[in-house]
Amino acid sequence: MNLPAPAEGMLWGDGFEIETVLNCRIAAAGLKITEVPSIERLRMFGETNLRTFADGTRVLRTLLAEHRRADRRSGRHR
Repeated sequence: MNLPAPAEGMLWGDGFEIETVLNCRIAAAGLKITEVPSIERLRMFGETNLRTFADGTRVLRTLLAEHRRADRRSGRHR
């Protein structure tokens, strides 16, 4: 089911924070996370969609939400 984008912007989870969710949940599962180097070519068309402050804030909120989620799952309530 595709929902229309809200007037104020993207839905939660539609941006760069998906990487944060994946890494948090992999770490919580006790799995090993390994960085794999890559070579990025210069952008050929268009401009980046990254908005440093706005996207960074979304990633921070995601980290906090995942921390609360892990606390709930482990029975540690604040």
